[in-house]
Amino acid sequence: MDFVLKVINILNPAFHSNKSIKKSPGNIPGDHNHKPIQKKELLNEYRHYYKHCLSFELFFFNNLWPLVNNVSILDYSQAFVFVVFLKKIKMRKILVGLLLTIVSASCEAQVDKFAKIPALKPQQKKAYFASGCFWCVEGVYERVQGVDAVISGYAAGAMKNPSYYNHGNHTETVLVIYDSTKVSYAQLVGVFFEITNPYTVGQAPDFGASYRSAVFPKEGNQQTLIMEQLKRYPNHKIDVVPFANANFHPAENYHQDYVRRLEAGEQVVNRSYGINVSIPRRNDFVRATKIPLKKQ
Repeated sequence: MDFVLKVINILNPAFHSNKSIKKSPGNIPGDHNHKPIQKKELLNEYRHYYKHCLSFELFFFNNLWPLVNNVSILDYSQAFVFVVFLKKIKMRKILVGLLLTIVSASCEAQVDKFAKIPALKPQQKKAYFASGCFWCVEGVYERVQGVDAVISGYAAGAMKNPSYYNHGNHTETVLVIYDSTKVSYAQLVGVFFEITNPYTVGQAPDFGASYRSAVFPKEGNQQTLIMEQLKRYPNHKIDVVPFANANFHPAENYHQDYVRRLEAGEQVVNRSYGINVSIPRRNDFVRATKIPLKKQ
């Protein structure tokens, strides 16, 4: 697999010469789709893994390499000779399709490795929030005093077994498990509105159905609280989903504790996104909020 990735690295300029390929605008997700292999179709099929990467090389090395890290077979010089041969016989498209198929098989092996929801203690309660990329939202809520755990996942859709690259009409959501004696639901809602632009379907730079913002109040006081807050934002684009209809599914393990693992120097997917988006979004919240935070 190392050889495969090195070949892609060398093919990078050739790949980008095709004008039909565009950078992902932010994963307009939902459903994930071979006639003769077309580069545009391949990117469409893998658009969730192409998240904000600036090149095909970064697409693989930042997103998929941690999932398929195998022993090196050939060095760059050997890979280069192989690529020159492929260019001569005009097999670039076939090679790209073959590589994506190999990577797809490797990623397929990850789908059963989903996070688990722990049993709640007597003082603990659950709340769900969706506000763009779950890596970002998880990083924010993990800093709030009284929050015991945050689990990234998919909610508000109908699909029974969603995954990162195929989650139907679910939106990226976090489950917040909090100590109700230390932080209130109202404070958690306050966090949501501090980090959420209510007028966009998603949060910059992630736009589209899979990143739409949503709150999941229980009937009664929570519902009343949410509706009062939303009156401040006429024509908002925040979905209000009953708590009982959340249909929350935890995401794959490699999505969990993303910001914490990134800052600890652990291997994570798409480090560039975390460094340039997730961490700054968390830091902006920490600087501006009046809500009590955990001591670092």
